[in-house]
Amino acid sequence: MNDQNTSTDIPHSSPAIEALIANTAIVIPTYWGRSFGLRRPGDSIEDHPTPVNQSGTMGRLLRSLQALKEKPRLVLILISSSAPDVATSAAWQVDFVREKYPDLPIALWLPTHVEILHGRLRSLGHTAWATWFGARDYPRIRNMQLLVPHLIDCDLVVALDDDEVVEDPYFLRRAAASVVDGASNGERVYGAASYYLDEHGYRMHEVTASAQADSNPFEHKITLMNGILERIEAEPGNVVRSTFALGGNMTFSRDLIRQVGFDPMISRGEDIDYVVNAALMGIPYHFDKNRPVRHLPPAGRSYKDFDYAKLQQDVRRFLYEREKLRAAAADGSFSALTTADLAPYPGAFLTGDLEMFALASLRIHRPARFDITMLEPERFVLQAAEQARQGAAAFLRFAREWPQAMEMLGNDHAIRHVARSILP
Repeated sequence: MNDQNTSTDIPHSSPAIEALIANTAIVIPTYWGRSFGLRRPGDSIEDHPTPVNQSGTMGRLLRSLQALKEKPRLVLILISSSAPDVATSAAWQVDFVREKYPDLPIALWLPTHVEILHGRLRSLGHTAWATWFGARDYPRIRNMQLLVPHLIDCDLVVALDDDEVVEDPYFLRRAAASVVDGASNGERVYGAASYYLDEHGYRMHEVTASAQADSNPFEHKITLMNGILERIEAEPGNVVRSTFALGGNMTFSRDLIRQVGFDPMISRGEDIDYVVNAALMGIPYHFDKNRPVRHLPPAGRSYKDFDYAKLQQDVRRFLYEREKLRAAAADGSFSALTTADLAPYPGAFLTGDLEMFALASLRIHRPARFDITMLEPERFVLQAAEQARQGAAAFLRFAREWPQAMEMLGNDHAIRHVARSILP
């Protein structure tokens, strides 16, 4: 299965596809951290932040977008910094790169714009909604990825990450075609994910024999991810229903954005969690096998690379995901979704043995030298389980109120003016 999965055909076009491309926003969150990769307590944790004393990978991606046969309405760059005191340097670096690509319709959304949004929401009496959007933490940044194009009336969002390269000149046409034409089985497509290819052109990941044999899902997470990709590949057709997504290669139609947001309580894996959220709202998500991007993260900063802080985030994430499914089922007003529906990934993490597996991995990988603020594994799991129970109730409110927020903000002249002011 480790072969390239790129299509060399020229995809068909139509007036509907061309019209959708013309009103599409490519949105690129770009993550920046402290110089030399240093991290302080309280900094947000991302897979691939660029130290602000480096130029990063954004230029490489923008260069590849220049080669697209069709141009989008907008290339929106969302600037995220791991801490407030990094924001100014991050903005300077991104603006410096942007100036090299005058042929692209690039706009920047800065942390200061997020502060304006927060202030507007507070003035409207919706302080709780302000916690859904931010310039730090994956789900809050991803919600900005949906909101800003919504405010300027874009019909399609194509989400990329700044450590990627788009090699297919017809990439945008394929993204629009899946939404216009629908799935291979005739189902409506609200949005679709696709593959990452690594530097060798592989979409599956190499896994050691010992990891494959380990019964603990935290120790063979990549094997489980390979398993869901194999299941997708086995489905007939090119655009198929899926419960799996990769956040740096996803699309969102305007109708989907209006109904489903990224859960701000999720600590990690917000892409797959988004597909879960859509399913709970009765909306299918799809996977397009013919629209890969090349994923080229800096060495040691891929989502595949191990970090104890990421393991802790995964423990929080899966405890919360399991509790969220239970809460939605008990509520009765959401569409049915079970652990079996999410097998093998992330379903394997959502069983009754989750706490046992989490404790085992946290004990194995806890650093020999650790910060005194780092909780013992037992206390960490207990705390994460309690936070999961509290967060699940908050999710039910979030899911119900997201459509209201999109409608209100979409009609709010003040915040629409802010979004339009950044347009090139």
